[in-house]
Amino acid sequence: MRNLKQIGSRALAGLAGLVLWLAGPQAFAQAPPVAAPAAAAPARNIRFQFDGIPYSDVIERFSQMVNKPLVTDTNVAGTLTFNDPNTYTYGEALDTLNVVLSMKGVMLVESGNYLRLVPFKELPAMPLRIMRGLEQGGDVRQGEVVTVVLEVKNLDTKEVADAITAMLSNAGSLAPLSRGRGLIITDRLSNITRIRTLLTTIDTEVAVDKQMKTYTLLNASGAIVSDLLNRTFGIATAPKRTAFNPNTKAMDVLPPDPNDYITAVYDDASRTLVLFGPHERIALAEEMINKFEQKDGPGGDVRIYFPQTIKADELANIIRQAIPGVAAANETGATSATKARVITDSTLNRLIVAAPIAGQLEQIELLINRVDKNIHGQAGVTNIPLRSQTIQLTKVFRPRAADTTNLASILTQALTRRSPDGRATTTASISH
Repeated sequence: MRNLKQIGSRALAGLAGLVLWLAGPQAFAQAPPVAAPAAAAPARNIRFQFDGIPYSDVIERFSQMVNKPLVTDTNVAGTLTFNDPNTYTYGEALDTLNVVLSMKGVMLVESGNYLRLVPFKELPAMPLRIMRGLEQGGDVRQGEVVTVVLEVKNLDTKEVADAITAMLSNAGSLAPLSRGRGLIITDRLSNITRIRTLLTTIDTEVAVDKQMKTYTLLNASGAIVSDLLNRTFGIATAPKRTAFNPNTKAMDVLPPDPNDYITAVYDDASRTLVLFGPHERIALAEEMINKFEQKDGPGGDVRIYFPQTIKADELANIIRQAIPGVAAANETGATSATKARVITDSTLNRLIVAAPIAGQLEQIELLINRVDKNIHGQAGVTNIPLRSQTIQLTKVFRPRAADTTNLASILTQALTRRSPDGRATTTASISH
């Protein structure tokens, strides 16, 4: 092992690199006694100024500056150039330096009164803080690596472990508990908090014949896709359930059955989309994800139709046979980049049509009008859409010049109206 290194902070005088800002002599002048504060805030006296300094020297200078011995048997090759005018507390500086060191697969870990440079693969064996849940994390920094046991009530821990691996940082690792329902996660506290938020979102109902799948989105907007999936296959689309209440002699509305809908959650940091729900509905959602993930696809236009006099799967076959440019039922994404895709949801007897090229949906809609009831009402009688035939429309725009955040705000304001009683209503949902 490399020798234990401890160099006094005075040896750093005049060295370029990590700078410690000290108060001048006037700060120590005698002053009238005052009541001591309850807790002094950590001093912001560390600043990073490295220009082509070897990583080994950077680590040594940091340990000298904070007056903590360094123990390591790991050599880190290369040099570091990193200049930041901001000042840091010790904890913030340690987390910032560890972000830089993560590119080298190592990190500095506090162990007693000294610092230890540890490769990521050895982190689980280190004496890290162990917590049961995140309620004990009040004094833990967000960038600190800890081991947390997260409880899982209704999900399969092996399935969850496989699904959330992509959300871990390169310093993270996890393992499902062999007995009981839980996960042992070692990672930065901020990452574990994100994972706990995800599990809290989907682990709310008894899971029966359900699965959890993750997708790393490369081309599509995760916020748009997750919002689209939740509105198309989410809890709002679940059939209403009622049961007779003998006490009130009335029909009570029951919560939606979790086997009738999916939950889509997007993690922006890892660009991971997590789906949780019954197998058949996840398969439908996966078709839509693949459509939006096509690299060369020009965005997307999605409409949902509710046939009235014909089954959805029969109508889908008619559309595929009658209209050119519609992908076959089992056609892969590689051969259908510019084709419209017709997805059949037999449970709700509806068609979900995604079309990448302008004009495709209009042709499909004209055909539906001919073989089923006119979606805009009975021809010649009324132009009011029938309630069960209303079309839900989702369109994706990719602005070339305007900022998406500003554009979304402008559209939201333009489509929002206020009723006489002051309530704001909008005719569209806009994500960016």
